[in-house]
Amino acid sequence: MKLSKEELQSINDLQLQSDQIKFAFGELKIQELNLFEQLKSVGIQQNELGEVLNEKYGNGRIDLSTGEVTPLDEEKPTTPITP
Repeated sequence: MKLSKEELQSINDLQLQSDQIKFAFGELKIQELNLFEQLKSVGIQQNELGEVLNEKYGNGRIDLSTGEVTPLDEEKPTTPITP
């Protein structure tokens, strides 16, 4: 017994579609990993820039629309008085 040409072609077409979808998923995974690495790199750069800015301006908050740096009040913890 043998499949008809149409049946065999249908099976081959579906297999090709399946392979193309699997390949597309692989490409998406690679893109995901690349984007994750880029995001990590940006985070590292942000931290490095934050350290540089903290050294230059002190610990504070930056208004991104104006560039104004507002120093953070660093209160020293108080020691509780015990009787």
